[in-house]
Amino acid sequence: KRYSQMSTPHDSSTSYNPSQPPADTVYNPTYPNVSNPPPYPYQSEKATPNFNYANLDDDNHIPPVMVNIGATGKDLQDQILSQDYEVNLPHWYNQSFIIFKQHALCFIFFTIFQIGVGLLPYVGPILTIPLHYGIFIAISYKIRYGGFTGAIRHDHFFFGFLFMLPLLILHFTISFIVFIGLLLLIIPGLYAYVALSFSPMIFLEYHDQSINFMDAMKLSFHVTQKHFWNVALFVLVNFLFALSGLLFFGIGFFVTYPISCIAWVLAFRDMFGLNPIKVQETTCVFF
Repeated sequence: KRYSQMSTPHDSSTSYNPSQPPADTVYNPTYPNVSNPPPYPYQSEKATPNFNYANLDDDNHIPPVMVNIGATGKDLQDQILSQDYEVNLPHWYNQSFIIFKQHALCFIFFTIFQIGVGLLPYVGPILTIPLHYGIFIAISYKIRYGGFTGAIRHDHFFFGFLFMLPLLILHFTISFIVFIGLLLLIIPGLYAYVALSFSPMIFLEYHDQSINFMDAMKLSFHVTQKHFWNVALFVLVNFLFALSGLLFFGIGFFVTYPISCIAWVLAFRDMFGLNPIKVQETTCVFF
């Protein structure tokens, strides 16, 4: 496992005081309000990419990938690629149910709204793309700054429109690659879908750290290769779980769809980490 022992960023002979971090460290704002905070929440600037981090959820789950504050471009990609992860479906779905129950009405209302927008003639299918990834933005902000007990900001559900152009480029590029793969005896298309499925979320999370949409596609491909068949199983199970709501007169979809989206965010957190630096919320991104 990546986290064999806890590394101490300061002299162990001194008592720990969270209000007085060591001089050579910077504060990592990821998960500041969890019920059981890690004993050393200050990350050394000299830390290696595989620095240790205390478990955030339970005692049987590998902590998520973490990245050094200030890492950009190639350095950031190398840090993410250097770390391993665990595909843990029971854990992801258990936490997804918890988060859904906390904000059930919000998720149900937004799912109804998203379906309504999707039914609009001509523009509906296009507008659902940034709305779909708005759920990722809302959940990632909740987990990053409030842990699993944090609040959720309703306006974050619409932040996908700030990234509409690159999201559309990514969506249609991946769709074209998958389509070509499906023409080549189907299996290459399914492989491409799994390998590139995390690309839009990588771009959304790290676009302000010199990660463009081409970098996002490369990262998604290489990270999923580490445990490809387990990731493929998650993608399949998540897809079937979301559609299972349609069996209950379609009403269950208002529950299964948001839960599947939350599980996707938790999978992303464990595989690629969350940006420890707060991204700009009011800037429209075109590239």
